[in-house]
Amino acid sequence: MSSKVEKLVPVPERVEADLNELARIHDPESEGWTRTVFSETYRASREWMRSRMVDAGLQVHPDGAGNLVGVLPGCDPAAPALITGSHTDTVEGGGRFDGIVGVLGALEAVRQLLSFVGCRRGVTVHDPCGMPVVCVIRRVGA
Repeated sequence: MSSKVEKLVPVPERVEADLNELARIHDPESEGWTRTVFSETYRASREWMRSRMVDAGLQVHPDGAGNLVGVLPGCDPAAPALITGSHTDTVEGGGRFDGIVGVLGALEAVRQLLSFVGCRRGVTVHDPCGMPVVCVIRRVGA
C-alpha cells in the first residue's frame, strides 16, 4: 500500500471531540439524544455543523430543499461530485450517534483530504470532481 494512502487516517481525538460536542446538543426534557427536526436543538446542531464545515474550509450554503451543503470544490465544476453526509435530527429518544456519525465522518474525510493535498481555504482539490458534505434537512421517513 502506498505511504500516501496510509496518511489518510482520521484524527481520533478530533473525531471524538466532535462527536461529544455535537452529542451535547439535545433536548434535555426528552430521553436519550433527541433533536426533533426544526426544533431549537435541531437548529443549534445544524448551526454547529455549519460552523465546523466553514472551519474546515468548505464553501457552505443551503440547497433548494434546505439541506446544508459544504463543498470542497474540484478543479472542474462541471464534473460529477462524490457526495457524502447524513443528518443531525434524531428520533424521539434516539441514540447518541443517530445521524451524526455519518455527517461527522464525511467532514473528517474532507479534512483528511485537505491536509493530505495541503489545500487551504479557497483552493480546489487537484481532481476534477468536488466532494460536498451534506447535512440533510431530515432523516428518511421522519
